[in-house]
Amino acid sequence: MLFEILVSYPRKHTPNTSKPVWTRYAHLPPESVQSTELIIKVVKKLHKVKESLKKFAHVNKKAFEQYSNFTKERDDLLKRRGELDNSAESIQELIETLDQRKDEAIERTFKQVSKYFEEVFEKLVPAGRGQLIMQTKADGFVVSFVPPRFLGNKLMR
Repeated sequence: MLFEILVSYPRKHTPNTSKPVWTRYAHLPPESVQSTELIIKVVKKLHKVKESLKKFAHVNKKAFEQYSNFTKERDDLLKRRGELDNSAESIQELIETLDQRKDEAIERTFKQVSKYFEEVFEKLVPAGRGQLIMQTKADGFVVSFVPPRFLGNKLMR
């Protein structure tokens, strides 16, 4: 046999209702009911909790759902940002590597051009020597021509 707890508590009555409203709270087996005082305390506590919950009736009920959605979206965006940061680092490393290779290729090409320039200049001016010099600046390379030097009694610089 189960005991049924029915409790009546004051509510705002409308003119049509004169009877108290009974609310069913729980079914308890006989061995769990030790005293009616305990039951009354529990019911009063439940009533107080329900009244305190009424204070939050104005709160947006979807706020928690929106919060969890925005939190998930934020986490996804942070993850995407991490991926983009890693990509940016890889791209920066690639740019530095390609820039270094470009500088090496320019230097190698310049050495070959300089070598051929000296050979051609020597053929054009048998008693002289012409030389190209590459100077590096912060914004790139500058090629300079060294004035010719002549051997013997002629002009020497």
